[in-house]
Amino acid sequence: MTKATIIHVPAAGSGVEEARAALDGSCAAHEIPAAEAWRLKVSLDEALSNVVRHGDSLPGTHVAIGMRVAGGAVELTVSDGGPAFNPLDAAAPDRSAGIEARTPGGLGIVLVRALMDEVEYARRDGLNV
Repeated sequence: MTKATIIHVPAAGSGVEEARAALDGSCAAHEIPAAEAWRLKVSLDEALSNVVRHGDSLPGTHVAIGMRVAGGAVELTVSDGGPAFNPLDAAAPDRSAGIEARTPGGLGIVLVRALMDEVEYARRDGLNV
């Protein structure tokens, strides 16, 4: 059986908090094990934080978040209207350099890829998905 939930949150810090709370509720409702729910929450938090930080969203814009549960798998989809940007094409950060020598950023997608089984990007109808 497929279960789906879609919410819209502001493309702002308050939206990240709202999305976290909604995901907590969805994970509980779908009886997602705590370890899997944690992986979903960290990944969603990173994706949304990047949309807010780098998406050049105008005040009042929203981000759509979809969650689908089917056959023991969970799919999260984040859609925003910011400029086209495929984080999967971004250069991997140099993790061999000392912390003082590193350029900030880039570790979020590394973390998401490590936590999720699959990570995909598409530009559809003017949205990053």
